[in-house]
Amino acid sequence: MTVEQLMRTWLFDVLLYSKDVKSGSFEKHECNFRLYIKDSQIGSLPVYTVISTPIQLYYNYLYKEKNVPSSKIFDVNKSLRKFFNYAISLHYLTDNPCSLRVIEIPRRR
Repeated sequence: MTVEQLMRTWLFDVLLYSKDVKSGSFEKHECNFRLYIKDSQIGSLPVYTVISTPIQLYYNYLYKEKNVPSSKIFDVNKSLRKFFNYAISLHYLTDNPCSLRVIEIPRRR
């Protein structure tokens, strides 16, 4: 299963019906999915193979080539971090590749 496929399942079959998730949170995650994960280079990765490096490279690409602000990339990373916690609970992964201890959000120096 790819990141895009499992993230769609997480969004529309889990989060959408969760009593613990506010509608604003769902909308933010869905928007990040639609704009930055769906049909992207990281969306096509098999979930069980995901490591931090391709995600870091994608964030750098968004920042440098697409002029996505650091604050938006940080927000996308929050959505992915929550999603990968879900993937860990399903035993697709053992570690979260979007942990801020291994991912650097691109910023101007």
